[in-house]
Amino acid sequence: MKRDSLFLAIALLPVVAFAQVDHFEISVPGFQNGNHPFTLYAGDCYVITVQAKNSAGQVVTSYNGDAILSQRAINDQSGAILGDRIGISKAANVANNTHLGRSSMTVTLTNGVYQFGAGGSLSTQLCFYYATRAPQDYKQSSGLGDLVLTATLPNGSSPGISPSYVVWHNTPQKIILLVPNQAINPATATGSSGTVISEKMGLPFSAKTYLVDQFSNPIIKDQSTADTIQMTASHPQSISFNPSQGAMSNSIYTSVVTVSSDSICGTTVTL
Repeated sequence: MKRDSLFLAIALLPVVAFAQVDHFEISVPGFQNGNHPFTLYAGDCYVITVQAKNSAGQVVTSYNGDAILSQRAINDQSGAILGDRIGISKAANVANNTHLGRSSMTVTLTNGVYQFGAGGSLSTQLCFYYATRAPQDYKQSSGLGDLVLTATLPNGSSPGISPSYVVWHNTPQKIILLVPNQAINPATATGSSGTVISEKMGLPFSAKTYLVDQFSNPIIKDQSTADTIQMTASHPQSISFNPSQGAMSNSIYTSVVTVSSDSICGTTVTL
């Protein structure tokens, strides 16, 4: 009697061992004045270390894999995370102008460690571009900052969080002019969000100017925040400003614009 043989095929699937990683530890950027939060200037770059730790606080040297590093805003009273905040990038991205508009990145740990700026490399340091306060605003002693770095495994587990910090805006560099449907958007390539929409003849609309640093962070405190702004247009006979000139208030100046002639209907106007 012939007996059929039964073969059982077992597929061996790769398994990524996350189990030992309990959390990540992230060093903090900037410098500290007494018990105030850590502070740095927009555009500063630092050596930052990310370590995978077990529940006993030891580096998991067997972990060779990815972590997701993000910058997040926090409530400066409770410490609760409010959401992602753009403004971090490796220094090397400046060369191809892709350093702005980023809030997170993937890093690959070796033996449980990843270091931005390892070996003295300036191009791989982590840079910070989104400002939250004016220079010399250290916040309350023993209080929290405005931002943190977080790290998780790719599946979102084993979170870690850095000490909080404050980023000061840099020196005034340019002016951003915004019209209806647009908003200031610091640490991005354009510095603004929203598209320009058509305006109707005879219907006034606001044009708002912001004094900003090179990363489009509004200047909160500087001797230039009361400088005079003069508004002009590419069709001066058909467009009026009210007022057409005046001093900024806290680096912002607003003028009401009115198109007074139908001769420029359908025309692109430059303010």
